[in-house]
Amino acid sequence: MKRTCLLLLLLTSCAGPFRRGADAYHDGMSRLGHNAELSRADFLEADAALAEALADPGLPTSERVTATSIRVRTLIELERHPEARDVAAAPIPGFEPGLAYSGDRVGLALLRARTLDAERAFAALLAAERETRTLRAGIHLAWEQVRLLRALNTPASRAEAAKICERHPGRLDFDAQLKELRP
Repeated sequence: MKRTCLLLLLLTSCAGPFRRGADAYHDGMSRLGHNAELSRADFLEADAALAEALADPGLPTSERVTATSIRVRTLIELERHPEARDVAAAPIPGFEPGLAYSGDRVGLALLRARTLDAERAFAALLAAERETRTLRAGIHLAWEQVRLLRALNTPASRAEAAKICERHPGRLDFDAQLKELRP
């Protein structure tokens, strides 16, 4: 028994940053409803490990997409929304939005939305709302939806963006955006 535990500890310590980050993310997601403090610690660990993994230029595209989607979701759960937006916007060489990738569904939707026209991106974000599981992810998706609707800049899209902002008073910059949408 003691030997088995020692071997498992050794194997865990040898895991690369991609695996450590993915494991910490999964631990954080499973603890979200039970222990917010441990969940936050897991997400901080995941962010650091995934940032390290993404710094490796030899990381294969599929793992880079997975790591990026997980890191985006991790940043959302840490309430670092502007940073999550920046990570999702960074180009990924070889990324094909039509291919199936493993990773966080919300993060993947945000990555795909960056490659689509505004209307299709908005639809992708609406579909991702069903996968959020957390209030933070829902708020972030709404924030991104407002950005896309404002980019369309039609009377209907501006009205819809204003409705979304009204549903999230006091969060992120929804109040400021609402003032700009309804001067």
